Amino acid sequence: MSSVAFNVAFPWLLSGSWLAGDFTREGWKRLNKTVATIYQDAKQRQPPTVPPLARMMNSGGGIMILAGIVGWFV
Repeated sequence: MSSVAFNVAFPWLLSGSWLAGDFTREGWKRLNKTVATIYQDAKQRQPPTVPPLARMMNSGGGIMILAGIVGWFV
């Protein structure tokens, strides 16, 4: 059961990151910010612009990875 969750989760995470544009130059600039810059953006309420589908895919992939880890012990 856990191998199925991992086999689905990793491609889902990669495609969510691709959809968010993380593999482009602009995406790398967005991901490689300093902690101070991220904090200043949060204070000014300027969250990064990530499409909702990409956010859902990344969070769903994380949940499936957790399910796979739990599946090792059950």
